[in-house]
Order: sequence, then structure tokens, then C-alpha cells
Amino acid sequence: MTSGILMAVGYDGIDGDGRLGLWGPILFSIPLIAAWYSFELLASTRRSFEQTVQALAAAPELGGLVREGHADRVAELADSMGRVLDLSSSDLERLRTAALLHHLGAVCLDEPDEGFTLDPVEVAMAGANMLRASEVLAPAGDVVAAEPLLHRPPGVADPPPAALPGMILKVASAYDELTEGDDAHASWAVEALYTGPGYVYDGRVLGALERVLVRRGVLDAR
Repeated sequence: MTSGILMAVGYDGIDGDGRLGLWGPILFSIPLIAAWYSFELLASTRRSFEQTVQALAAAPELGGLVREGHADRVAELADSMGRVLDLSSSDLERLRTAALLHHLGAVCLDEPDEGFTLDPVEVAMAGANMLRASEVLAPAGDVVAAEPLLHRPPGVADPPPAALPGMILKVASAYDELTEGDDAHASWAVEALYTGPGYVYDGRVLGALERVLVRRGVLDAR
């Protein structure tokens, strides 16, 4: 509508004589100003969302439930693996969000008795339920929920939604746990992942992990 009005004014001029005079630059800058404001608003909303996700991701670490930096490392690794596996931009976004928040459920579960650890399935499902309560975070919640359900042998049940992102998240998180956040342990960590049954860690995803680590220079190419 604004463009139509400006076209009409531009054709007839301010006084109907086809001339705009000094009003020309002002009138035709209106759509640019409106577009600039819209992009600024979008960028501001995006920054707020990312800051909220980062704050939530820090909660389990601040509570001593997860090793410091785990969420960021897993998110970076999962994103790189997802790119190797040609995930779409929307799948990459929900995978990264899920990776940052996959331990969030730990903050709402009772602390386990001494010598015991939290059940990873309970942690994942608690976190998934929290994320699914938000329309914006629900897709990431599906990835978090898919991760622990991929431990079962094939044929037991149909693959859950978000299966491939869930597999990527599981492998990336397991790798960081095995290395304790130190890529110096990359070689034996990858070997340990490969020794598991095929239905625990998907071969395609392990291959993507290797390719990412080779590119990083922390693993020799086979």
C-alpha cells in the first residue's frame, strides 16, 4: 500500500505538476526506514532469544550437574556434524538449541543419592517436556526427547521423530563426556564409541564425527 501511494505521488508530483522537489528524498526514504526498523526489531528479538537459550544452558553447569562448557562444546560439535550430514538450516537450528539445552531437565529432578547419577532418560524427558511447553522451543524438545530413545535395538519400535538430529546429539554429547572436553583424548574416545553396538551409535553419525575431528586436526584420517 505504501509503495502504491509513493508511486502515485511520484507520477503526479506534490502539486500535480510531476515534480517532488525537496520532498522526493524524504518520501522515498520512508520504505527504507520502515525496512530498517523491521530488521532491527527482528535482530533484537533474535538476540533476546539466543541470550535466553544461553542463560538456560548455563543453569545445569552453574548447579554443578554438568561439566563446565559442556553445552557449548556439544552444540558446536553437533552443528558441525549436522552440516556434514547435510541437515537443513531449520534442522541445524533446532539441533543447536537442543544441544545447548539437552541437560536442562536435570535442574528440576531430585538430586540422586551419593554414589548414583541421574537417569539420562529422565533428564531428557524432563527437559523435553519443559521445552515443549514453549511453541518456539518445542522443535528442540523433540530432538532432546529423541536422544535417549535411540538406545534400543532396531525393530523394537518405530524411530522417534527427529531421529537423525537426536542421534547426532547423542554422539556429540557422548564424545564430550568421554574426552572430558579435551580433544587430546579424541582418538580413544572415537574408538570407544565404535565399540558399542550398532544400534546405540549410528554409523553415519560416527562417520560424521570422524570427519569433523579430522578437519579440526585432532584425529588422523583413516
